[in-house]
Amino acid sequence: MNKWTGYQLLVCIALIIGAMIFEAMGIDFAVQPGDSTGFFSSQLLILFGFLVLSGLISLIFLFQTKKSDTFLKHPAWKKMLGIIFVWFILSFIGLILLFENDFLYPLTGANRVIFYVILYYFIFLFQLLMIAGVHKFSDRTVSAEIQIERAFAITALFAAILVFVV
Repeated sequence: MNKWTGYQLLVCIALIIGAMIFEAMGIDFAVQPGDSTGFFSSQLLILFGFLVLSGLISLIFLFQTKKSDTFLKHPAWKKMLGIIFVWFILSFIGLILLFENDFLYPLTGANRVIFYVILYYFIFLFQLLMIAGVHKFSDRTVSAEIQIERAFAITALFAAILVFVV
């Protein structure tokens, strides 16, 4: 096993431990808009958690660039922005339909593991979307590592704007 694969496995273990910590803390992810007392404890904690999770997922991609010289170099990556965007939208619509039909709500309420799997899936997909976007608009001389770092910075900026503006 390659050392970078070992690092990726450590990151996956950290993601699992992160879910356990969130579960042990009993964090309520439903923050009420007018709740000023819970703003710093809830919204900032969720922002911090999102940034940590997004950073860990970015590390998985970063370690992949260390393992493979061809990661983000295939010509298909120029088309990936549209493909991943459609995949993200279809996944989001599917999630909404599953919750609308009361299929997922009882499962996620009784078993929070499913909630964390869905959460990690969408963070992974969003980070992949950001990487594909940065790759599409980057110059060929920009390395894959820099592209992944820029994608994480854009994700962090987007998350901060979303938390503080909306």
